[in-house]
Amino acid sequence: LLGLGPGPFHLSVPIPTPRPPPPSQLPSSATWEGARKAIWFKHSASRIFSQFISSLPLLQPCHGRERVQQQTNKRGRRMARRIQRIARVVLTCAVVCFTRLSFIKKQHAIAKVLKQEVGGDVAARNGHKGKLPGFIVLGMHRSGTSMLSGLLVKGFGYETGGPLIGASFDNEKGFYERIDVVLQNDEFLTAQQAEWSFNVAAYGGENALQHKQQGNITFEEGESALKFLNNRVNAPPYLQKDPRMCITLPTWLKLLDETPAIVFTYRHPLEVAMSLKHREQNFSIEQGLRLWIIYNMRAIQNSEGLCRVFSTNEAVFQDTLNEVQRIKNELTEKCHVIAPPNFKISEEVVNKFVDPNLQHNSNERNAKDAQRRVLKDFGGGCIAREFESNHPEKSPDRMAEVEMFLMAMQVFCDFENGKGYSPDYEWPDLAHWKRPTRIN
Repeated sequence: LLGLGPGPFHLSVPIPTPRPPPPSQLPSSATWEGARKAIWFKHSASRIFSQFISSLPLLQPCHGRERVQQQTNKRGRRMARRIQRIARVVLTCAVVCFTRLSFIKKQHAIAKVLKQEVGGDVAARNGHKGKLPGFIVLGMHRSGTSMLSGLLVKGFGYETGGPLIGASFDNEKGFYERIDVVLQNDEFLTAQQAEWSFNVAAYGGENALQHKQQGNITFEEGESALKFLNNRVNAPPYLQKDPRMCITLPTWLKLLDETPAIVFTYRHPLEVAMSLKHREQNFSIEQGLRLWIIYNMRAIQNSEGLCRVFSTNEAVFQDTLNEVQRIKNELTEKCHVIAPPNFKISEEVVNKFVDPNLQHNSNERNAKDAQRRVLKDFGGGCIAREFESNHPEKSPDRMAEVEMFLMAMQVFCDFENGKGYSPDYEWPDLAHWKRPTRIN
């Protein structure tokens, strides 16, 4: 009925003015008075409706051949205006109600998402009831933590985020360490007059939190790291690795929303000390051995009460595929860390990270060391043997070096037999040792 022309809408069919019906159409049972009222009501209603239609701005009657005759009175115009006002009110209420309903619907949808994804319950956030969001790899520098982390990340799909520290001459496969975490750990240590290789035994986790609250440290890098570690909504489990975490772990545990699991690994103390001496300038074997004791001691002490998976650099080298698979299985089944995307590690990943030549050289070195003189037998096949040194035999430096080596070997052998993981294990008292090591 509507003609859609270029201008405003026009009614193609004129609207006739209703007229009263003839008396023949009246009900036979109606009286004359009742019939008169019925005729008046029907006629008035039709006239008012016609006035309402013609008064709408976009529905004006066209000026065609049969112009509609408008016979309205003051009463009809007033009624039309009332109907228009009512129509506007109804339309406004409809728009407001529709908008309100849409807003409420969106609010319910947002609340549902927040409840499922950002709630305090691990099950709601990750879809896994009682699961941990990730784990931290603890171990002394030069102890194989980078190789182990690379195998876990590339083999199973654990997530590190980034950016990461790039590869270097001493670690061509990469460190798998977040730059922001390393920088923040350095800031924690510096605020307490310490560095990764100096005065780390005196570090206090609560002191670092006080420095953060007092504004003595910026914590910009820490905020960047926490955005990743505390935002594990529908994400793979994370892997966080930095040897400094052995020292600063108590601080980070207070900053994390959820407690992580721990993967602890260690390497022979003499191999670590030799590696540090080769990499760092003016670094002695005695200093490397002392750091080995402190880092491993703090790693075990600071992770007490957390779910831990233990491994060794030697075990990863000797049977990489099965050892790394065991670590992953214990993380998932024992510590209830969210299962990673990949169930098994492939031979291709293992061959990429483990150089057979390194394993061969390690076997040759062990065979050569077996010919050296025994310094002390700790039992269970754990033996401390002589090693090459730059200090003359029986000199004070040589004697201090050997004594530090024997202390480190005691801890190493206790790791091997499991005693070192006991909560009441008696660690070496380096604070009152007769020769505190000075590190340049």
